[in-house]
Amino acid sequence: MNDTIFINGSDGYYTKSKTRNNISLEANHLFIKNNFSISAGFSIFHNNDFGTHFSPGIDLGYFINEYIKIFASANKAIRLPTFTDLFYQGPTNTPNPDLKPESSISTEAGFKIFYKNINASLSAFYRDGNNIIDWIKYSPEEKWQSANITQLNTYGISASVNYHLENHIINYLGAKYTWLESEKQNDDIISLYALDYLKHNFNSYLNHNIINNLTASWSLSLQKRNGTYIDYKTSQETEYGFNTLLNLKLIYDYRNFQFNISASNLLNKQYYDIGNIVQPGIWIIAGIKYHLNR
Repeated sequence: MNDTIFINGSDGYYTKSKTRNNISLEANHLFIKNNFSISAGFSIFHNNDFGTHFSPGIDLGYFINEYIKIFASANKAIRLPTFTDLFYQGPTNTPNPDLKPESSISTEAGFKIFYKNINASLSAFYRDGNNIIDWIKYSPEEKWQSANITQLNTYGISASVNYHLENHIINYLGAKYTWLESEKQNDDIISLYALDYLKHNFNSYLNHNIINNLTASWSLSLQKRNGTYIDYKTSQETEYGFNTLLNLKLIYDYRNFQFNISASNLLNKQYYDIGNIVQPGIWIIAGIKYHLNR
């Protein structure tokens, strides 16, 4: 910076700055005829540092009959490196101002079922990623350095089922499971973000009545994160553990008011989401809503 800026409340100064300009144009069109639908579009994105990028996308859907719908989609996405990726330098981090934008092409295909009170779906997906931005190192003793992973391919499956009941006790219940797998080009890389993903993610939920106007929503998550992190206590590469999380939300409606209280991680599970960051234990949030048009 030509002129430094004093930081209030400290004895430091801002000595560096960076700006960039973005311009984007988007268009989309939806066409429906009989049992067939198609949605196609694109975005054109220009950045003064990284040039112009074109990202098209298409979604197709077809009802085989009144109960079954098949679908497929393909989309291209662009992500620019952040200022942190480009310039942040710290005791354990080395930046890379020469990073390139990452790009990916994602495809998905599957089917959905709508039968009476049941909704279900099953799909498979594949993501072809190039120049993926990540903080990496080749040994636990090195500093993290921002870099473009040349290629990272991700694929998996997702399945879900929802059931709405009419017995005035249980309102609905359901479950969803997602399995992911990623393949990196260099197996010697220790990844901070890109390879630390939820390999197994199972969620189930239940909503039921308690007394008049009082309902409860339960959710149970079983998660297994892929990858490893460097334990700051031992400086050793450590695998993520298996996590079981139980959540509860109570909702009470009274005239135009809705009172709610949510409790996350009821089992007070200590677990890591990313790296050495310990997630909260029991976390309680309460709120009130007022509806003007009831």
